[in-house]
Amino acid sequence: MRLIHVNNRSNMHRVLKRMEAKELIKKETFELPTGKIALWGITESGLMTCESLPHSPQRAFKPHLIKFTTLNHNLMRQRVQVDVTHKGWTQWRNGDRQSFKEDFKVEHRPDAIVTTSEGTTVAIEVELSLKTPDRYRSIIKSHITAKEKGYWKYVIYVVPNDNAKVALNRAFERVKYIQFDKSRYPIDTYRKGLIRIFKLDDVQHLKQN
Repeated sequence: MRLIHVNNRSNMHRVLKRMEAKELIKKETFELPTGKIALWGITESGLMTCESLPHSPQRAFKPHLIKFTTLNHNLMRQRVQVDVTHKGWTQWRNGDRQSFKEDFKVEHRPDAIVTTSEGTTVAIEVELSLKTPDRYRSIIKSHITAKEKGYWKYVIYVVPNDNAKVALNRAFERVKYIQFDKSRYPIDTYRKGLIRIFKLDDVQHLKQN
């Protein structure tokens, strides 16, 4: 509903049905262990109406390609994109695009990058599960390198809730150090100016500083 500024479900349903009637989107219902879920995706006709827009979808919605192991992650990333777009942030680029890989020479690609309303480019990481200290060390090192290259200034980690926020902070504390060549540097040397953690519900209220 945030995407098209509709404030209730009945109006949202009418908008979706009109778009479906015009064959711009299509609906698919999936059976999950927890119940049914309905997904709406763009069609080939829908792609034609937005292909001139920067970073428009690359392909039409194909239900058989849906991977439920990554579905929640993708939906959360889309929610973040909608929320920051409504704040006036622009130039959202998904990190899984080939063009991203070609433009940004880094070991780890974030979920996305976006430019704030004040012109600062930041990386977005959607975190639904914790990684090992060694993996976080590698990721943070890559973000440090990206910052030094001028790709993005800092990283926003988005987590589902308060418990996840506490857990992620503790996970970063276990990293202890970042290694460059043969030297080890305390993670706190970089962490304060590089990493910010927010709950999903707080993203729409973000203030740049």
